Amino acid sequence: MSDMDFSAPIETTAQSHAGNTSSTTWDPFGGPGGQTAGGGAAEGVQQSLGSSWPDQATQGQPFGDYQSDQVVPVQLPPGKPPLVLLVLPVVFVLISGGVALWTSSLPILIGCWALAGPVAVVVLGQFITRDQAARARPTYLGASWVKAAPLVVGALIVVGIGLTAFGIGRWVARA
Repeated sequence: MSDMDFSAPIETTAQSHAGNTSSTTWDPFGGPGGQTAGGGAAEGVQQSLGSSWPDQATQGQPFGDYQSDQVVPVQLPPGKPPLVLLVLPVVFVLISGGVALWTSSLPILIGCWALAGPVAVVVLGQFITRDQAARARPTYLGASWVKAAPLVVGALIVVGIGLTAFGIGRWVARA
């Protein structure tokens, strides 16, 4: 193994147009010693862009003619949980479960099962998605119970599906 130091600049021998040789460091983006004369990359870019690079009006200003008084601060509204999307599945479950216990019509029972099951799950999923987006805001105005609420609503959805399935089972037993 050799003791090569890769952090040190590479010493090269450069020959100028006059034929003189000198030892100097090599810059991969410019000529010898970091100068762009002699075909460096920065000179090539400048030649290809013409005299507009760097713009004479913004030279020395990395962000152009930016003025700090031009910036208008924007106040983002705080994130809030979409409680309507949390209450809606509970209402669906209560309505469909109650109707399923009192009716004996198969189409109504299947509609109740669909309302208590897939529809309520999709609405709860929308609540979870929008609540996570609200939590990603700089400020969040949700109560501590909101974090556990989807689990409780999910359990109610399972009970609602069971009630409607029980209603469908009663219909099958009578048929």
